[in-house]
Amino acid sequence: MATNKTDNTNKLPENPDSALNPAWDTAEAQADKTDFAVVPPSKYDTSVPAATNKSGKKEKAPKEKKEKPEKVKEPKQGGSKKKILVAAIAIILVAAIALCTIFFIVPLAKYSKANKLFAQGKYDEAIAAYTALGDYKDAPEKIEEVKAQIIEDRYAAAAEFYDDGKFEEAKAAFEDLDGYKDSADYISNCNYQLGVKAMAEKDYKTALEFFEESTLEEAAEHITECKYQICLADTTNSKEIYAMFKELADANYKDSADQLKEHFKWVFTTQINNDESNTKDNPGTVDKHKKIYFHFQISGGIPDDVVNIKVSYRKNGGEESFFNFDDDYKAGEEYWASVELGKPDSDTGEIIFTIYDKDDNVFATNKATLK
Repeated sequence: MATNKTDNTNKLPENPDSALNPAWDTAEAQADKTDFAVVPPSKYDTSVPAATNKSGKKEKAPKEKKEKPEKVKEPKQGGSKKKILVAAIAIILVAAIALCTIFFIVPLAKYSKANKLFAQGKYDEAIAAYTALGDYKDAPEKIEEVKAQIIEDRYAAAAEFYDDGKFEEAKAAFEDLDGYKDSADYISNCNYQLGVKAMAEKDYKTALEFFEESTLEEAAEHITECKYQICLADTTNSKEIYAMFKELADANYKDSADQLKEHFKWVFTTQINNDESNTKDNPGTVDKHKKIYFHFQISGGIPDDVVNIKVSYRKNGGEESFFNFDDDYKAGEEYWASVELGKPDSDTGEIIFTIYDKDDNVFATNKATLK
């Protein structure tokens, strides 16, 4: 079989871009010189001349790329979740800070302020501050501490009054402490001291009141003396005075028994005149031709007691005649007896009236001149 041998001596390589084939460049240059003529550009041609490469071959001008409108990128789903998580964390942090401020920082500041008020002695304000804290820390116990300190300060102030001899102020201050510590003993001592002061001023009633409120043994002796002085000075003959005097007499204190008898004896006030209704005047002279009245009022005696009396009259030293007085009589009442002499034996003389007790002891006597 006959074959045709192909001569590849002058054949170009298949790859025109290979820089290792100079033969390609030579052949191409020859072809350009042979087949094309260079035509100068017209002066009116505004087209941009094609660029030439090193081989003299024209290059096409690059085409303008049309700008495509930018597409709005939608946020990725994963990024949105991340932002939500960050926002949630921020909210939680803010809430945590707020809660920490409300429940820890603010109460702690208020607690410190309450402690400061307590230390400054502003007890009322401190109690109000601790109370506002409720059960925070030991606020309830602090309130009790403040109250205890208030009482202790009041006790110290009362003791200072006593040491300074201000017994009235001290007594009032200790009484307000309602039995705190030995306040009762201080009150007793104050009463004794106030009693001694009143007794020195001869105010025995006031002194007696103070001594009776004291538990000191010395007070008992002063009580007895005060009662004695009160009884001696009294003029009312009251039940209280009688009981006081009777107590002293039973205890044989000084001359209380004799003083009691003298103090509560019956007293009669008398008037002799010619007027039935006149219980005030005692002229000392009466008209013997008219009815003569003997008025008397009873006072003294033991309270609520009564007395049995006898009343008589005697004219010119003659025989004594008695009126009919058989009832019991009591203090505070007014009584009278009357007599008509008729025709007197003489134009002169006198009349004597006498009041006796049931044992014939004379209570009172009075006389008037007859005219």
